[in-house]
Amino acid sequence: MKIELARDKTTFKNGQSNKKSVECYKKGRRAMCMIYGFSGKENYNLAKTLMEFYSKSNLHPDGWGIGRYLFGEKPYVFRAPKRAKSDKELMSMDKLLSDLCIAHIRKATVGELSVENTHPFKAEVVGKTWIFAHNGTVSQSAFPKKKDAAVKGETDSERAFWHIMNAIEKDREIESIEEAVKHLANHGKFNMVLIDGERLYVHTNMRGTLYEYQTSAGVLFCTEPLKKVKLPLAWKAAPMNKLLVYEKGKLIYSGKSHKHEYGPKKQKLYARKELDI
Repeated sequence: MKIELARDKTTFKNGQSNKKSVECYKKGRRAMCMIYGFSGKENYNLAKTLMEFYSKSNLHPDGWGIGRYLFGEKPYVFRAPKRAKSDKELMSMDKLLSDLCIAHIRKATVGELSVENTHPFKAEVVGKTWIFAHNGTVSQSAFPKKKDAAVKGETDSERAFWHIMNAIEKDREIESIEEAVKHLANHGKFNMVLIDGERLYVHTNMRGTLYEYQTSAGVLFCTEPLKKVKLPLAWKAAPMNKLLVYEKGKLIYSGKSHKHEYGPKKQKLYARKELDI
């Protein structure tokens, strides 16, 4: 079944006309990584949507990874610096259970092809295991000149992850993450999915680059609308320029909107800044 983006008025609900939404969707597909995030009430079989997601790795061939939780079990993280579709065992999976899961396929812009540069990234902070994937490019001006010792690879994504991890305060986790995300969004395109065993944190600041699908089972986010869902026309553009937090598939926090939308003008600005570094 094809997703008729231009015909169904319920597909996009971000205040734009369908024509503009489709244009943003097409522009957003060019030369970038892809992210996937799910939060559900219980363990669900995510194999169909994940296999469709990983099948798009022909355009994103530089690595793939997954981070997921299962009720009562330790988090599982796997990443490989190769095209997902080339992994026959992965692409033949018909059962992959999780209530909290993120995934990533990489199109490299910063850093060589290596495990260290492949998403998702993982850290133990404030007694939790945090797993993170990012889509976009954050200017080096967002970070201190001296690289954090915890950073093992070369990517801006990993530096952004550790910027968030270092900012987390145990008694105000959501607020401290929101502050860190706002800072990063002010320095480039910052689409992310982050999980901690209980919650899914989501953010986007570029039009047409992250979509949301809600069902009674939970909530699913992806860089592009996926077809292998019960209602493929129910995808809508994810809310922009604010932190969203989900627990067991329900929205528990919708942050304050910031003004750091990333678009063509900022893209040219940060490209010039990078030349000066």
